[in-house]
Amino acid sequence: MRFSHWRGLVSSRGGQALAAFSVFCGAVLVTLVMSASSNSPAFSGVLIWLLAAGMGIVLLLMLLAGYQLLLLRRRLQQRVFGSKLTLRLVLLFALVAMLPGALVYAVSVQFLTKSIDTWFDIRVEKALDGGLSLGRKTLEVIKRDLKEKAVAMALSLADQPKIRQGVAINTFREQAAVHEAALFDLSGKVKVFSSDAKTTLAPRIPTADILQMLRRQQTYSRVLADPDGALLMRVLV
Repeated sequence: MRFSHWRGLVSSRGGQALAAFSVFCGAVLVTLVMSASSNSPAFSGVLIWLLAAGMGIVLLLMLLAGYQLLLLRRRLQQRVFGSKLTLRLVLLFALVAMLPGALVYAVSVQFLTKSIDTWFDIRVEKALDGGLSLGRKTLEVIKRDLKEKAVAMALSLADQPKIRQGVAINTFREQAAVHEAALFDLSGKVKVFSSDAKTTLAPRIPTADILQMLRRQQTYSRVLADPDGALLMRVLV
């Protein structure tokens, strides 16, 4: 009887000391983790070890709580005096600890998912819209500039003799700083062609719809994607 009481007293004191030590280590680890988050270069090498130590302390506390619950179960089975009162106190303290924690957790999750996420989404959406608008305006400016270059080259080629159009279109292309320039007749046949790529031997032939637009004195301008994913701008006047 005395031996069992002494053993229960020792185990209780040991559990209290272990719990106090775990809480102290947890507080130290929380302080270190907060310092690591504000000064990441200094703690970048040991942050993973701090997190692992924190998980170890949590696991130790869970084992300690499980061991105490196992002892309480044995006392209930042995009908030890005061074991039912201890069970009620355990349940009461568990509810007191869990209900506020669950409330704080729910409020925190709602705040993070609705307030902060919505705030960041609005800014990101505005930034994306602004970027798309700027990209469209830039493409329109480039198309307008390329159209003016094409008109100027067409007028200059019209003043050249046919025998000099091949040399002239190469000069005009270099002056306009474009990748390709081609002169077609109204049937879509290539008359002269110039390109800065040595492997490109012929331009892309206009379709019948495009030729019909050109016969009506309309301008064709499109932004196309090549097989490599780059954007190409094509203008026909």
